[in-house]
Amino acid sequence: MASGTLSSEPDLPLANLPDTVYGVVRRLIGLRAVLHHAPQSFAQIRAALPDDYPANPTGQRKLLRDIEALSALGFTLEQHRRAGVTYWHIRLGPPLLSDQDVQALRYIRAAFPDGSPYTPPVAQLLEAITAQLTPAQQRVWQRPLAVQLAVAPVQDYQHTADLLQWLEQVIHDRHQISLRYHARQRERPIWHPRLDPYQIVYRDEQFFLEAYSYASNRVLQFRLDRIVYDPHGEEPSPMRLPSLYQGKRSAPEIIFRYQLAASFTREGVSARFTIHDVEEREGVSIITASHPNELHIIRTLLAYGEHARLLDGPPQLLSRFRATIQAMYGQYSKVDTTPDGQ
Repeated sequence: MASGTLSSEPDLPLANLPDTVYGVVRRLIGLRAVLHHAPQSFAQIRAALPDDYPANPTGQRKLLRDIEALSALGFTLEQHRRAGVTYWHIRLGPPLLSDQDVQALRYIRAAFPDGSPYTPPVAQLLEAITAQLTPAQQRVWQRPLAVQLAVAPVQDYQHTADLLQWLEQVIHDRHQISLRYHARQRERPIWHPRLDPYQIVYRDEQFFLEAYSYASNRVLQFRLDRIVYDPHGEEPSPMRLPSLYQGKRSAPEIIFRYQLAASFTREGVSARFTIHDVEEREGVSIITASHPNELHIIRTLLAYGEHARLLDGPPQLLSRFRATIQAMYGQYSKVDTTPDGQ
């Protein structure tokens, strides 16, 4: 053996070293690749790896030893018999994660907080992926994240997971639907006979189905927790209709102007609306913007408090904005502000 070499193994290709450490590693890598693809019988494994497992009892014993070795290395193998033939399949294997991968998984976990309908399947996947972390990586994984990446819904939406999955499928298939909906200030659910479902949106800490209503002739938003989900009841809701919708209709943009204190716009106007123009005046910015949702416009401007003022827009928007402010004033003017209520 030449000076400085690290092994006394003969200088042969790995494929010709079946009984050496390197040969075993090569064989296990090949077997792992075959069993990852689909459930395989001994005959199928032998056909894929003819040099490793001869068609005799010795080859079968070698395969069983290698399957035990893969299990010892952390791979979860499923075994079942069909028509008298045994099949093996790798269901789960130990992930080889870098420290950067673990950090990325922490960000994913933080993006799906409690209450999100997506949290249970994401949490299940993360649990499987992180089961084989090193002790040092486990300590990093268990450490709380200092950055808040997502705002949890104002209420628990996990009970809508089945509805969400159903909606995702009909949206993918572009089927029209009908549903019953608990509208605010209505005692009984409202029946919507024909809708074109477009997408699920997360807005104002709530989940909404965005769909075109033929009865209203406009795009509506249905809060997921208010949709009646009773697909097998006497009056099923929601229902998939046999018809397909042809194209997506967009909600018309509401164009308006508002005034905002210049201190809010020094670094640019935030993207809460589509911004068309910004005019700088002494101490204020006059902004021309648009957005398809009237309620979103009102809520956003009210969130600025005394620093914002709606200047111009469609009469319906202006009227609703004034009515909202008047109603708020009416609520606060009833509050008894005298000490101890005297």
